[in-house]
Amino acid sequence: MLKRVLWTAGALAVYLAMHHVPIPVLDLEALYSLMSVLEGSVHLSRASIIALGIRPFFIAFLVVELCSLVVPVGRRIRTGGWEGRQKLNRHAIMLAVLISLIQALGLSFALEGLTIVDGHPLVPHPGWTSRLLIMLTLTATSCAAFMLFNFVSARGFGNGFCLVMTFELAMDVPKSLAHLRASDYEVTDIVSPYVAAFLISTLIVAGIHVKREPYEISIKGRTSVTFLPSFPQGVIPITLCYYLLDLPATIPPLTSPGAGSWALTPVQYLTGVIVLVPILSFTTVHFFSTRKRIESNLPRPSLPPWFDTLLRNRLYLTTAGLTAMASGYAAVELYLLGGYLSYLPDFFEMVMIVAIGIDLVDEWRFRSNHPEAERLIELDNVHLALYLRSVLRDRYVPCVVQTLHFRGLFFFLRPLYKMSVLVPADRLDEARELVNELNPRVL
Repeated sequence: MLKRVLWTAGALAVYLAMHHVPIPVLDLEALYSLMSVLEGSVHLSRASIIALGIRPFFIAFLVVELCSLVVPVGRRIRTGGWEGRQKLNRHAIMLAVLISLIQALGLSFALEGLTIVDGHPLVPHPGWTSRLLIMLTLTATSCAAFMLFNFVSARGFGNGFCLVMTFELAMDVPKSLAHLRASDYEVTDIVSPYVAAFLISTLIVAGIHVKREPYEISIKGRTSVTFLPSFPQGVIPITLCYYLLDLPATIPPLTSPGAGSWALTPVQYLTGVIVLVPILSFTTVHFFSTRKRIESNLPRPSLPPWFDTLLRNRLYLTTAGLTAMASGYAAVELYLLGGYLSYLPDFFEMVMIVAIGIDLVDEWRFRSNHPEAERLIELDNVHLALYLRSVLRDRYVPCVVQTLHFRGLFFFLRPLYKMSVLVPADRLDEARELVNELNPRVL
């Protein structure tokens, strides 16, 4: 266990160090001068060799996943078992490299246009030579980061991509506090109500995650007691609500430069949260956890007659929780923090952090009892992962599904975050035989 933790810490340290290495073609004196002029509003990481991060891979895996759901050829590959999933992954990686090159080219043009006060350019020798060097450097480091966190998922502790996301949120906290110190408010006046809201919401979300709803499901004659995802509608209603409520403030300046903002008043915004979250919650559940959706995700399942009632009760509980906490955060930001919550992790990010924390605790407990664990299979399907875990436990095969709670917040919308089913090394052959018996068509 200690070795895995050290590998993970080392990978995060390497990733942090990459943020402090500037792009080779930049004039360092001009870069630091520009940063001082902007008073730290531009961090060095934006001009570092890891400026793209692993965002191109997020985009690529999402595009390929959506294509595999809506395009006939993609659907055939998706249902082609392990080989089909691997083929989709290869397509996503190739697309990610292309996206990296395009984004790096755009960044190179932007850097060439930056100058400091005396007119000294940030890129002293603009042209295609420097552009190609920037493109190759940023693409290579983005691919290196992708491989680094794949390594963490395989040999370290936890899912590497979840860890880097949490790590980046933690890195933003000092910047947030610096912004708050520069404001007219006392930092303690802002942080105290935020911390209180954060802790209360964390306890509520953790309680919802822990309190699960069991039901029986049968596949190919094998009946097992499994569970609904913690949030059957995912957390998408929250982020969609934020986007929709921010549109009135962002659209007018984009369509007519200099036009006034249509930003909502605090009362309008809070009312919008209370109204939109339930509507979006009941809408999105039909894409993720209905009887029809589960039947499409699993090979010929048999669900109990009372499944719809169970789902409806769970949906009422989670919708009420999401609505209450999202509106509570909005009230704290609007009426107590003067809008400064935008500098700190919001409710959407808090839910993700809690889910990742529960996943890490589950894996820690499993690895503490079974230090020699092996990966049985890698899944993208949340419902299949829940069912397979139940079947393994029915056979008294200990197991844990990495990233299950986090992925349960997004279902197929976060395909880069793979769910790895881990079993003790001495039970691996038995677990493989069980998977072969099930022979699920959607891996």
